[in-house]
Amino acid sequence: MNKVIFTISILLLLSFLKVHGQTQKQAQESITFIGAGVSFFNEDVKESSNTAFHFDFCFYNFYFDFASNLASGKGTELDYQSSQTSKLNKMQINIINVGYAVRLNKLSLFPIVGYGWTMDIYEDPIAFDTYYYDNPIGKFNLGAKAAYLLSENVGLLAGFGTYEKFNIAIWLRF
Repeated sequence: MNKVIFTISILLLLSFLKVHGQTQKQAQESITFIGAGVSFFNEDVKESSNTAFHFDFCFYNFYFDFASNLASGKGTELDYQSSQTSKLNKMQINIINVGYAVRLNKLSLFPIVGYGWTMDIYEDPIAFDTYYYDNPIGKFNLGAKAAYLLSENVGLLAGFGTYEKFNIAIWLRF
């Protein structure tokens, strides 16, 4: 975990130095967008979906994304288990990636590093329906993404990684 925090800190520092060290013309050439799409994982999440909702954000070439299959149990989420808790045959899968955009005219390339994790879902239907997450298992993700500008303000992003098998998203430039 310390390696992840260190890597993210270095990327943030480099991004800050790059953005603040640019001339006004270079800053106008940087890429800034928000996007949404889907991610696919090569992970056994039992009865849950391997497909996840995906959100992207890029600000002055610094890239961030998050994806989750949003799997949950029935009822209210709790932070603990009880004596009546039973493990479901479902898992939640999540990932966070960071990177930096290298712009090549209408195409931008993003080398990324990230951290993904799965969690088992447990339910306790006694009294009222509740569930909680436990047994997180984490994995590092290394990959690449490419964004292509389709029109003046709309683009398509696609990528792959060691943990996140494939993702695709539509993004809006601002």
